Amino acid sequence: MIQEKPYSKLLNSNQNVIGSWDMALEWAQNEWAPAMRKAGLRYLAYVVPASYYATLTVETLIQRIDDEFEIRTFDKETDAEAWLLCQQ
Repeated sequence: MIQEKPYSKLLNSNQNVIGSWDMALEWAQNEWAPAMRKAGLRYLAYVVPASYYATLTVETLIQRIDDEFEIRTFDKETDAEAWLLCQQ
């Protein structure tokens, strides 16, 4: 979708994710993040889940891709939206 209609901002909500998704980290780091950066993505607002293990996976992903985007984590989607709207 981002390749067809480029956006510089993305809100990724994982509020309802339960458990770890470690098996996707390598793909997200090596394929997804570079492709999204190439397509124009610059700002990533991440709404973290309530699940401890899912949150750990999000934190690991951010450590792996924080050189690709400006990333912020949030507990609520409204806060994530507000941050994205403030970015130029």
